[in-house]
Amino acid sequence: MRTMTDYYKGLDRKERLWYGLALLIVLAGAALRIIVWVQSRDFIIDESNIARNLYEKDFSQLAGRLSYEQYAPVLFMWIEKCFALLWGFSESALTAYPLVTGIAALGVFFLVLKEFVSVKAAWYPLAFFAFAHFFVRYSTELKQYMPDALITLSLILLALRTDILGKNRSRFILIWLVAGSLAVWSSMPSVFILTGVGAYYLWVCVQSGKWQRILLFVLPASVALAQFLGYYMAVLRSDAHSDYLQNFHADYFLVATPGNFKEWKHNWYLCSELVKLSVGYTLRSLVFNFPLLAWGALHLLRKMTAKGMLVLVPLFLTMFAAAINEFSLIPRVALFTMPLFLVLIGVGLERLLSVNKWVSAAGLLVGGVCVATFTGFSMLWKPFVNEQITWALQLMKDNNVPKEQLHLSNGSYPAYYYYTIIHPDNQRWESLKGAVKEPWDADWRAISVAAQGKFGVVLTTIPETEGSKIRGELKEAAREVAAIHNPEAKCYAYVMEK
Repeated sequence: MRTMTDYYKGLDRKERLWYGLALLIVLAGAALRIIVWVQSRDFIIDESNIARNLYEKDFSQLAGRLSYEQYAPVLFMWIEKCFALLWGFSESALTAYPLVTGIAALGVFFLVLKEFVSVKAAWYPLAFFAFAHFFVRYSTELKQYMPDALITLSLILLALRTDILGKNRSRFILIWLVAGSLAVWSSMPSVFILTGVGAYYLWVCVQSGKWQRILLFVLPASVALAQFLGYYMAVLRSDAHSDYLQNFHADYFLVATPGNFKEWKHNWYLCSELVKLSVGYTLRSLVFNFPLLAWGALHLLRKMTAKGMLVLVPLFLTMFAAAINEFSLIPRVALFTMPLFLVLIGVGLERLLSVNKWVSAAGLLVGGVCVATFTGFSMLWKPFVNEQITWALQLMKDNNVPKEQLHLSNGSYPAYYYYTIIHPDNQRWESLKGAVKEPWDADWRAISVAAQGKFGVVLTTIPETEGSKIRGELKEAAREVAAIHNPEAKCYAYVMEK
């Protein structure tokens, strides 16, 4: 097998410069993730509910259905449980695993790109993966989405580096028995990737005239499929078809047979959103990157069919599953597909650079502008915030709001519970323990009317319009003493007095 040193020695001077740029991008992307992780933003509702599961359940219970409408693979939860037992339930401890996978994914993505394109084209998709806000965010968030991306890329790289036509058959089978089993229990969408791996090996075997060799992959594939089906039937099936999930994700399923412009537009929006979050929403980026993506997909189908299976089959299966309401295209859930789209863009750029030197120069210039104007570097001087409930709690504490007079929206309660019960620094909020949890459809005006003296209201996870509406309802019956109304942090807190 060719080592990285051998690869580097085989490059000419210009190629070494591009290689150096790619390595610099990987290091800068890793540094950016570490900086955002150190900022240690507040947990949002889903992260808090994952933390509650980790706090309340043992390892055997984490292998079953999770509580609080949470869904995460077994090995992800076990790894997080280990981190919590070793280093506590702080934000930094619980997001350390996503951070490690986010950094590792950068390196693996570069290795995958080198299998598809030259280093001159690889820097471009690599830069988006390193610096796009979406990827940085989920490299520092207590959810399984960045681990999903790492497993996706690792399976593709393993397929490209493990020759089914080689002599050591038992080694091949063992590798995929282990890799397939670990993938199924570590990442729910890994079944899509493993199917792409199977298609890749089938194509390689047919093209070489050694189609019998595909039988080597049948055993590990069957074992992985059996494990996935067992997990699906035992844990995922009932939840996947629950009214809650079907209603929550209804807008993120594809229309299987679109019959009008609205339905076609809906499907285009969901699919294109995954690309836009990766490369940006500016007109220049869309005009440049979408044609590259299409060109890259076409080239893979025509000239690199075997490798194309590793990228295109998982994307097709993901869209098919979304069309039959079995998989949601909500961007964070489908994050694992985004590096695949970036691979297609990289292949498209490779084709563009091969036209002539003038087109190549123009393409590199436009690409540089697209990357420079769509990065998460603003996180360096403006820390990313999402649902900063500790700001609200501090406001209540500073204004001496009695705990029995503190009202929390249903969406705020999980984070409140995490910070007052689970977090290592929970004693900071001792005076606020025992607040009132209100239902999703709380009548805030009635609460304000019934209140006596000073009371507080904490709202997170809601849009600004709803926060403003509730504030208006509260003011109808009470005087506002202090407030936080921060749409950027999705934090709305009001101290009122009758």
